[in-house]
Amino acid sequence: MRARSWLAIAWLAGCGDSSPAPAPAACNGNGCEVVENTPCGAIAPVAGTRFSSAVVAFGFSNPVHLAAPPDDPRLFVVEQRGTIRRIEGGRPGPTPFLDISARVLAGGERGLLSIAFHPRYTENGRFFVYYTAASPPGQVRISEFRAPDPSAGAADAGSERVLVAIDHSTFANHNGGQLAFGPDGFLYAGVGDGGGSGDPSSNGQSTATLLGKLLRLDPDAPATPAPGNPFGNAVYHHGLRNPWRFSFDRLTGDLYIGDVGQNRWEEVDFAASPGRGAAPAAGTNWGWNVMEGLHCFSLVACTPIGSAPVAEYSHDEGFSITGGFVYRGIALPDLAATGTYFYADFGSGFVRTFRMAGGAATGHQDVTSTFAGAGNVSSFGEDSCGELYVVSYSGATLKLVPPR
Repeated sequence: MRARSWLAIAWLAGCGDSSPAPAPAACNGNGCEVVENTPCGAIAPVAGTRFSSAVVAFGFSNPVHLAAPPDDPRLFVVEQRGTIRRIEGGRPGPTPFLDISARVLAGGERGLLSIAFHPRYTENGRFFVYYTAASPPGQVRISEFRAPDPSAGAADAGSERVLVAIDHSTFANHNGGQLAFGPDGFLYAGVGDGGGSGDPSSNGQSTATLLGKLLRLDPDAPATPAPGNPFGNAVYHHGLRNPWRFSFDRLTGDLYIGDVGQNRWEEVDFAASPGRGAAPAAGTNWGWNVMEGLHCFSLVACTPIGSAPVAEYSHDEGFSITGGFVYRGIALPDLAATGTYFYADFGSGFVRTFRMAGGAATGHQDVTSTFAGAGNVSSFGEDSCGELYVVSYSGATLKLVPPR
């Protein structure tokens, strides 16, 4: 089964209706406790590296992302059909923070796919979303919106300013979908290769197109290449297939990319930051479509190109990677000190971890049982304190917590 159709499979299987999901099975084993609006200073640290999980919210419709503004205890969940809602009392807030569903082409791998809050959101109310547009059909759009009152209330849906628009009309899959601010203050976006099997237009290896790339944008001047971009455009890294989820380690600035594979291999790519506040090196080629993971994609001998992933797994184990985060929260300082990276597979449902040491991924562990009931993990998320969340496409959000 091809990894490219992970969301399509779930959508067509009946998950694509707009009815809120019931309480998940995980509530029975993990406890549906409400963990919300906790200031970082109120978190009591617990010694040790062992952890558990708790369901903190359920009832969302096809959630695909979770994020929080800096220095703000609120949690915002992105629903694929085109809405963003706060978690309020363990349930979706009744009034959407943002509703652009009329502008979004949703279904399969398309939809409203992520949100990133400006580093000074509490001052300026600016945030950014990544979605596939209803018109022109399938266009990948990265847009800015504003919230008139950043501390409360809804965003202004009429405040949209399109930063980037990329034609994606040929195929419906491989849209990418992640936005995140990097340690250097620029806005990064993971864009898929344009879809189809095997990257038929060879977008991944072309630095002239924005498809199959990690983009780096100055949101104040999106039409001008950000300083340090190597190709005279928004492209920062190339050779990606479908970087559905990537993240920066909030302590070190290191970059982790979960790149969804074609028919055989899923991978985690890693690029180290040279120091606090600095982005990883520009111009990295991650190999697609010459390479899939550590292997020649064509199944015949090739000359390997690009930077190799630090972790991979075959489709005997899963078929659609969901990249995650390095845990750097307050609740478990000993675990945070280890630099443990969490990731998952949407198809098989596993959750795994590893740690980077000497440029290699070490200490691989399967922690799926800790997140029992998560099912199809569509995303991970962090709150403003660095605590880690797991987003289930069935409608629930789980949080990594101390052992109970």
